[in-house]
This record gives sequence, structure tokens and C-alpha cells, in this order.
Amino acid sequence: MPSLDNLDKFRRLFRNIGKEAEDLSSKGIPFDDLDLPDGNASPAFAGNIPTQLENTADDDTMAEHLKALDAVPDFNLDDLFDNAPVSVPVKPAESDEATANSLFNLDDLFDTDESDSSASANDFSFDDLFDNADAPDASSGLPPEELNLGELPEFNDAPPPPLEELPLFQTDNGPAPNADGLPPEELNIGELPEFNDAPLPPLEELPPFQADDGSALGVEGLPPEELNLDELPEFNAAPPLPPLEEPPFQADNGPAPNTGDLPPEELNLDELPEFNDGAPSTGEAASEFEAADFGQSDISMPDALITGEEDFTVPDIDGALNKSAASLSGLPASSDNIEEIILTEQDYEHLKNALASYPLNLRIVCEELIAEEAVAPDMMSKLIALLVEEAPAQEVADLAGKIQGRIINIPKGFEKKSGADLEAEKNSFKYIFIHKVLPVAGFTLFGILVALSIVYLAHKFIYIPLRAESFYKQGYVLIDDGKYPEANKKFTEAFKLRPVKKWFYRYAEAFTKKRQYLFAEEKYEALLKHYPKEKRAVLDYAALETNQLQNYEKADSILRTYILDYTVDDKDALLAIGDNALAWGEIDPSKYETAREAYARYIEAHGQSDPVLERMLKYLIRTDNLKEVLPLQRYFSDPEMEKKRGISAETFTEMSGYLFGKQFEETDGVPDEYVSQITGVRDLLLKAVEKGPAIPEAHYNLSRYYHYFDNVREERSALEHAIPLFDSEGESSAKRMKIRLDAERRYAGTLIANKEFFVAEEHLQKGIELYEDALSRNLIPPNPQAARLYADMGDLEYFTKDGDMDMALRYYARAAQNGWSPPEMQYRMGSAHYHLQQWALAQERFIAAADMTPYNRRILNALGNIAYIRGDYFAAQAYYSRLIDMLNADKKRFTVLSPQTRPDHFTLAERLMAAENNMGVTLETLSAYTGNPEYKRQALNYYINSSRAWDSLTRDPQTLVRAGITDIASPGVNLATLNSQNAFNPEADYEPQIYVGIDKDVLEPSPWETLAPQNRRAPESLR
Repeated sequence: MPSLDNLDKFRRLFRNIGKEAEDLSSKGIPFDDLDLPDGNASPAFAGNIPTQLENTADDDTMAEHLKALDAVPDFNLDDLFDNAPVSVPVKPAESDEATANSLFNLDDLFDTDESDSSASANDFSFDDLFDNADAPDASSGLPPEELNLGELPEFNDAPPPPLEELPLFQTDNGPAPNADGLPPEELNIGELPEFNDAPLPPLEELPPFQADDGSALGVEGLPPEELNLDELPEFNAAPPLPPLEEPPFQADNGPAPNTGDLPPEELNLDELPEFNDGAPSTGEAASEFEAADFGQSDISMPDALITGEEDFTVPDIDGALNKSAASLSGLPASSDNIEEIILTEQDYEHLKNALASYPLNLRIVCEELIAEEAVAPDMMSKLIALLVEEAPAQEVADLAGKIQGRIINIPKGFEKKSGADLEAEKNSFKYIFIHKVLPVAGFTLFGILVALSIVYLAHKFIYIPLRAESFYKQGYVLIDDGKYPEANKKFTEAFKLRPVKKWFYRYAEAFTKKRQYLFAEEKYEALLKHYPKEKRAVLDYAALETNQLQNYEKADSILRTYILDYTVDDKDALLAIGDNALAWGEIDPSKYETAREAYARYIEAHGQSDPVLERMLKYLIRTDNLKEVLPLQRYFSDPEMEKKRGISAETFTEMSGYLFGKQFEETDGVPDEYVSQITGVRDLLLKAVEKGPAIPEAHYNLSRYYHYFDNVREERSALEHAIPLFDSEGESSAKRMKIRLDAERRYAGTLIANKEFFVAEEHLQKGIELYEDALSRNLIPPNPQAARLYADMGDLEYFTKDGDMDMALRYYARAAQNGWSPPEMQYRMGSAHYHLQQWALAQERFIAAADMTPYNRRILNALGNIAYIRGDYFAAQAYYSRLIDMLNADKKRFTVLSPQTRPDHFTLAERLMAAENNMGVTLETLSAYTGNPEYKRQALNYYINSSRAWDSLTRDPQTLVRAGITDIASPGVNLATLNSQNAFNPEADYEPQIYVGIDKDVLEPSPWETLAPQNRRAPESLR
């Protein structure tokens, strides 16, 4: 029986367990300390769960002792091992006397080897705390070492025996009261746990209890005052209850008190843990855990295990934990002998190293199994052993997964090797090479690869694009400088580095502006080669062929091959086909039908819309269908709907110009019957200029209107607006080129009318260059209207530059070659040849002019002179005769000629004088050749008439004095008087003379006679 000093020491030690007093004090809750028993009475318990309880001598004393023990509610050994229930094996008793002298022994809680004859120096015995009680009788037949309440058999479904049949607790004075006086019928037997069938050990084999003086064997003779309860592990399992069929506990003083102050009805036996059937297993030694080591790891241990200075060994902890843990975890308890785990400092380092080397998920599982979860002892032993051995991660994962009942995945990078193998391998060359050399080499190689990748990526995505962009820009600048081959070479270099789509377009457009159409075509073809479905490239390429090169057939092929062959009803392609056919129709009118078909297909596939109606209007204008044009003109010109209907300014301009031409300009054949329905042409022309002030055709059409009404000033103003716009816009079609050339010619005509001959010559020369360039590029065919530029340029040479007849003839000839050959130009050409004394060529041109303008007195005069000069006197006689008849007919219209006062009379008198003189010379010559005197007589009459005309022209109207024979004043020498004198008095060296002068222009009146007065003197060779 322990002394009061020992109990007091036990109370103080117990107070420090778990630091409960400090925790309660921090929360403001007083600590409920243990009460010491009286000095005369101490409760005694059997060393093992007795099979029956003897009557105690003093019920009150026993109740007080039990109450004192129940006052320690927090003393639970489960706290030391994380709620791992432990079954308490019973060591065989050595003798009845020893059994009677000891009730509890620490050896009973932990199994030891039977070979150990003496307890360890650190063993602790409860013999110092309690006096010996009567040992249970061995008559139960169960040896003490086999007593395991966890192995009690489960109860069957049969109802339990009534409470009255159970043996009652007894005391020395008689039957013991049951649970604070409660009658047996109120005892709740249904809450008792199930028991296994294992037999109980005989009471004789129970170890003796230690005496108060320590003489009996206890914890290897350790006196109670050296007992360190702080090192005791906590257990969750309570001492096993006796079977119900055993007699009740008894105390020395009488009936045994109930377990605590709780009445029997509040005792819930169902909450007791279940125990397994296996016999308790023994272990060699308990595990050593140092507080310092666990303080550095993730495994937290209770303070009771880390406060001791020496290793604390718990015998057979694995066997004690095995049964209860198995019941909680669901794993079967191992029946094999489980070695005790003793962890040295080195072992613990291995354990920590192993955990640190494992993947995170496995490390967390192992720490939870060790520190928190209830694990079967054999499994825990195996787990700890594997960790100490630093086993491969996969092996530990398999065991941990088996404990937890799930699969733990291990990354492929963790090798299945033990710690020892790994340590041995660490010293090998292979390991050093793999884990030290290769990582450095790998890191270096990785760095090199990263650097190379950066260099490669920088070269590919930074250097090459920038360098290619530089080449593209250099070539683009070279195009502006006119270095086209060099520019194309730069483009090729840039393209090899990095093809960029936008630069194809930019180069093609730049070459187009510079009229380097072959290079532009190459760019579009290369673009379509690399991007065959590039719709914009197809449309631009076709527009180049249509507008600049007028290769309409190729444009049509491009559109059909790259778009319509894949998308038969593509909107843009159908419109482009129609536009190309409209332009093509200016050369081949049959292609207008292709345009109509394209627009009709568009309407069929996509419906009627303003864009296609606008193009249909163009088609009707160019096919001269005024009947259909007028409704569309009213549709698009409606002031209320004009803003909603999207007709372009270009189309409106073309429509206004077409309507003006139909109404005011002369047409071949019968006029259109719908011309009378055309109204408001001037307003349409002005509105076209308003809608498209930047459209040169709008200003040009307005100039046509002013020219028709002889408003030269407004005409010139309109043309001065149109020409710069033509220069900035350039030619986009053959039609625009024709209009531009005509605008240049007509503007030069306004300058000539203002006698600005040099400026006019510049514009005519500019027009000629444009025309020749268009011809060279096949933009337009030879055009008679454009050829007028040559004729006008020849007129400047012919009328304003006296003596430069050769240049005039060259311009006239080129005009004739291009289809412009009016009678006036033919006459001027003949006149130029006449002045150059090219009589045959002159006669040819005069005859050509006479065919187109018969009975022209100027042509007849010129033809008579040529015939006489060439010796064709009969032809000359005919021409002069016809001319004189025409002049006399004109003379009869006047009563009296007044050449001095009226210019028209002067011209008529002058022509009569020259024609009659020339006729007399021709007849005199015929008389000499034919010998017919009649010709000479007629010649003298013509001489007399010519002298009279000369006299009227030269006599001063005031003084009436005739001009002298040698007077050189206009109209020259009186050749008729000289010829008549020679006829009466012939001289050997004299030949009859004619007036060889001819008119420079066939037109009568001619504007050039005012702009550049004519020199009617004869050529020097004939004077």
C-alpha cells in the first residue's frame, strides 16, 4: 500500500501531465486537484481484473478512495500515443502471497521477455500507490497471462440474464451496494462491450505487488520517490471490465465502491473499446524518442515523452497497440511477435532523411500515420523500420497505402532503392557523374540551349524581319529614283528572307504609278503564286490589265480563273467582269453583251441593288440606248431620293455628258426619237461638277457646253480646272485618255484664239506625248480625234512660223496617218508642198481637197496655178475658167465694187485680177503651142479685164491717181499690163507672168487670216 508521501508525490507529478494546470489557469478555470485519502484506509485493487469482487470491510472508506481516484478525470494514458487503445496483459503471478501483496504493476501494462529475470531500472510499479488486496481465486481456470477482455466472445442474440441473477458486490459487512445504492434492476447491461472467447490466465501466475518498503520486486527495485510519471505514455483504453458472470469486486472494508461517483444507470459500457482475440505479444524494447529530435521534425510528441533525461522504453507497445488499433483501423491484428522499436539518434536522423527524400504526398501520409492516426502495431513497426532503413519511396508508399486502404502514387523520378544502397551508390563514380556532373552539365547545356534558342528566335523573329523590312524599304525608295531593276533586286533579297504580303501590293502600285507595268505584273503573279486565294490581289491585277494595259482578255481570264471558277456568283468578281467588258466594248462593241450577262447574273444571284443598276446605266449609255437611260436618269436624279440612292459622281458625270451630246451635238443618221424628252442638261452638268469637283470629266463636259454656245471665257475656265485634275488622276481607262487628249487640244485652241501661240504649242506637245505613249502601250488605238493634236501643231508651224513648211508637213502627215485628214488640212498640205515647189505632191493634195470640197475658189486657183506650172495648160484653162465664172457670179451680187471701203469687195476684185491675168497667160501660151490665134485674142481680153481690176484696186479713192507700173504695193505689179504690152510688142527674153500666190487656208473666211495675216507673195523662184 503506497504511503501518503508517495500519493502526494504522485499527485504533484500527475498535476504536470499535459500541462493541464497551466492550460486551465490561462483560461481562468481552477484546477481540480486530487484529494489524499485518510491515513487508516487505502483502496486496494487486484493486480489484474479479478474474476470476482470480495466484500469490503468498510463501504464508506472504499467509496471515499474510489471517489478520490475518480477525481482525476484527465489522467488518460491515451494522450501519450495519440488515442491508440492498449490492452493490458496480465503477467502470471508468482505466488498467492505476491498476488495478495500487489494489485497493479507497470509490468502488467507492457509485455517483457520471459527471459528477463529482473525488471528494468526504469520500470515503474503502481505497487507503491496501492496496498495489496485479496488476489482473485485461481478457480476461474483462466491463467492471468491469457486474460484479455478484448478477446471475450461476442454475445449472441439471446436476451441477457436478468439483473437479479448476477452476483452482487460484497463487503466485509455484507452485500455491497450497487452503484450508489441503485438496485440491480436499474443496471444497464445492454451497454456492456462484447468480449472474446480467449481464456483468462490463472491468478496464481499474476506477479506480486510491491510492498510499501520497496522490498518486493517492482520496477527493478526503483523506489516510488524516483518514479517519473511525466514519462508515462497516455492510453485511451480503460482497464478491462470483469465478465458479468464473475462475482463482484470486494474491498477490505466491505463492498467495493462503484467506479466513481456515477450511479450505475449512468454507466455506459457501450463506449468501452473492443479488444481483439489475439494473445498479447511481447517486444524487446520500446522506441526511444528524444524531445529535441522531435522538436526539429514535423512529428509532435507529448511533453510526457520529451521531459525525461533518459530513453524511455515501453515494453511490448506494439502488442499493446495492435489489438485496439486493429479494431479502429479495420486492419487485422498481427499474431506474429513484433519487435520493440528503439530509435537512436542516428536512427531518427535516418527517419528524418527518409521523410525528407520522399515526395510530398508520401511524406504527409507517413507523418499523419506516425503522429495522428491509429495504426496496427505491426504495421507501425514495419513503417518505422522502413523509414529508418530509408527504404525506397515506392515500398513505403505500398505499406502506407495498405494501412490507409488507398493507393499512393509516387512520381517516376523516385528510385526504388534502400537508404543503404543509396548511400553506397552516392560514393560511386556513376552516382557522382549522374547526380553531380550531369546536373551541372545539364544546366550548362540547358543554358546553352536557352541561349541558342534566344539567338535563334531573335534571329528568326527579330533580325530577319527587320532586315527584310530594310530591304523592302530600300527597294521601294529605288522605285521613286527610277532604278527599277535595282528595286526589284532588293525586293527579291527581302522576299528570300521573309515574304510579306503588303509589300507585294506596295511594289505593284509603285510600279504602276511609274508605268513599269511588267514589274507590276510580276508582283501580282508572285503574290498569287504564294497566295492563290488572295481576292484583293486578283481584283487589283485585273484592274491593272483593264485600266492601264487594256489587256481585257487577260483581265477576264484572271477573274474567271482565280475567283469565278471557285465561286461562280462572287459579287466583286461579277462586277469586275462587267466593268472589264464595258471597257473592252470601246474597242470591241460585241463585248458589251458580256457586261450585260455579268450584271444580269449578279441581279439573279444577289438581287437588284444600286451598284448593279449604276453599272447597267453605264452599259445603256455606251450602247446608246436612250430609251432605257432616261428612266434610270430620273431614278437617280430624284431630289427626294438622291441621298438614299448611291449613284457615284463618276456615273452621274458620264450620264450628263451623254445627254448633252445626244441633245446638242450632231449625229450621223436620223436623230433619236427620245431626244425631245431630255431636259435640264445644263443643270445636270453643273450638278455633276458639284457632286464630283475632283472629277476632270465633269469640268470637261461643262466646257463642251460652253464651247457649243461660243462662250470662250467659260470654256477656257472649265478646261483650266479639268487639265490639272487629269494630270493628278492619270488615265484609268481608254475613255478617260481620249477625253484628256481632247481637253488638251481644245485648251490649246483657246490659247491660240487668244494668240498665246507658245503656251498653246506646249499643251499640244504634251497632248501628243500622251497620245504616243498611249499608242505605245496599246491603251488606245489610233484615234482621229486625238490625231487632231498633230494637225493643230502643224497649223502652228504652217501659219505662225513662215518658211518652216517641212515641220508642218510632218505633223500633217502624222495626223493623216492616225485618221485625221479633213479638206482644209489637205489643202494646207498641198499649199506647203506648193511653197516647197513640190508641184506633184501639191497637186495631189489640192485634188484631194477638191474632192471633199468641190467648187472652192481657193482650191480652183491653186489647181490652176499647179496645172500651168506643170505645163498642163488645158487643165489650167479649165480651172481658171471655172474660177472666173464663180468670181463673176459673186460680182453680180454687188451693184458697184468698193474695194477701198469693203474688205469683201477688195478680196473679190483681187481674185478677179489674178484669175483673169492667169487665164490670159494660159491662153497666150496655148496660142503659141497650138498656133490658134483665137487663144491669143481671148488672152488680150482677159489682160484688159485684169488691168481694170488692178486699176480699181490701186487707184486712190480721194485723188483717183493710179499706182505706177513699178509700184510694189498690194496687190503687186500689174502683170496684166506687162503681159499685154509684150503681146503687142514681143520681146525675145520676156515670158508671160502669172500671179503664183495662193491662199494659205482653204477656209473662207479663215480664223488664221486674222490671227496670222497671210503673205500672198509668190515663191522666190517664180518672181
